[in-house]
Amino acid sequence: MTRINPLIDGANEDMCNPYNVTNPAQGQACWTAAEWEDDPDPGHSVTQTTEQIYGSQDDTAALPPMIGFVQQYEKVDPGNVRGFFFLFIFFIFLF
Repeated sequence: MTRINPLIDGANEDMCNPYNVTNPAQGQACWTAAEWEDDPDPGHSVTQTTEQIYGSQDDTAALPPMIGFVQQYEKVDPGNVRGFFFLFIFFIFLF
């Protein structure tokens, strides 16, 4: 998106989410430019979106940590999370 509009800082390789919020030792998925063409479709329900933003159903954090996207996507499309592109995160920051 930065190429389209320089005012949008876009995604970068510092954008990572753990595969499992409660067990970070399982590793994390980070955005890479090579994954731009992937088209995941994470869950859209209120509970799924809450998990994506907060990492669980506990939505009491003053500043949402934005750490549950990969974890929740794994539930929607098991086994495909390793190539996850943070499209959903990208649009949240965009709008």
